[in-house]
Amino acid sequence: MTRPMQDPNIRIDEILDAAEPLFFTKGYKKTTITDITSKMGVAKGMIYYYFRSKEEILEAIINRQTQVLLIHIKEIVSSQEKNPVQKFECIVASMFRTIQYRDGVLLNIGIVE
Repeated sequence: MTRPMQDPNIRIDEILDAAEPLFFTKGYKKTTITDITSKMGVAKGMIYYYFRSKEEILEAIINRQTQVLLIHIKEIVSSQEKNPVQKFECIVASMFRTIQYRDGVLLNIGIVE
């Protein structure tokens, strides 16, 4: 009996969801692929099937948050209920919320020391 293939996007999200808090708590530089696989309870090969490196995982996290931000900005810009100044204020606020997302994980991942 063959198992149905899991949607690759689901597995990618699981990897990113495991990596994000590790980058936050341990820092990007100190987090290893082994840390991520241990948290997920999977073999290293599974991670490498989807990502070639830790850098690609970080890039995917940044891209995911950027996509969320862009959706919010498009909603704000298309709003008929706000004037241009209010739209600008909302866009800036949305950018700060994204940066501070999950207790500042994007600011505190320890890329630079």
